[in-house]
Amino acid sequence: MAKPYKELTPFGKWVKIKLIEKNMTVTELAEKVGTTKHRISEITRGVIPGNRYKDLIVDVLADGEEERKKLKAS
Repeated sequence: MAKPYKELTPFGKWVKIKLIEKNMTVTELAEKVGTTKHRISEITRGVIPGNRYKDLIVDVLADGEEERKKLKAS
C-alpha cells in the first residue's frame, strides 16, 4: 500500500508561493541549490528536515535581507 501523501509544511507553502511569484520550477530551484526536485519535495512536505538545503532555498527565493533573516531564524 502506498504511503499517504504529506501536506506541505508552512515552509513548503512559502516555497510554492515564491516559485509561482518568480515563475520558477522546482527543477530550476533544485539546480540552483545543488539537489534534486525529489529532495525539494521531501523538504517542503516535511518528510526530511532538509537543514542542509533550507538556507540555500531561502537565499534563492527570499525577497530582501529582512525576509531572508526571518526565515533563517525559524
